[in-house]
Amino acid sequence: FVAKDGGKTRFYFTGKRLIFDQERYLLGMGVDVSQRYQAEVALLREKTFSDAIIDSLPGPFYLLDDRGRVIRWNRRHEEVTGYSADEIAVMSPLDYFEGAEKELVDSQIQKVFSEGAAEVEAHIVRKDGERTPYYLRAVRQTIGNETYFIGFGVDFTARKQAEEALVRSEELLRQALGAV
Repeated sequence: FVAKDGGKTRFYFTGKRLIFDQERYLLGMGVDVSQRYQAEVALLREKTFSDAIIDSLPGPFYLLDDRGRVIRWNRRHEEVTGYSADEIAVMSPLDYFEGAEKELVDSQIQKVFSEGAAEVEAHIVRKDGERTPYYLRAVRQTIGNETYFIGFGVDFTARKQAEEALVRSEELLRQALGAV
């Protein structure tokens, strides 16, 4: 039920009950829920805003709980890994890495929880097996009594290719100078 009160809109939760006695009566009650409604609208607005920011990031974003479960991520995370939202919801963050890099990433996750921040370079392995080099950074954040791990990744394929090209050109230069 919505009512105007001096130009303000007020929201009420109402209930009614029909009582049969000698005569029939209608018993009604209303509770002003305007503050609760306004708080819910503000929370929805804030969530929409934060979702827009997170989804606009150029790389994967992920939020882990204190048990290491991924509880929030952006669309780019799905694109980068090739996994659906349903699959990501039940995966470990270590499922995106292989071999020694898996152990390295695990140690850095533990470092975030123990020291507050960490970073690592590792290859994210997509669902289809493709490996892409990423710089990953994360920080620990406590909200209320809960501790979270907030992280993001940056694809540095272009940097890796540039480094490899530089090594090749330096080798070619050494060969050319050695031939003189």
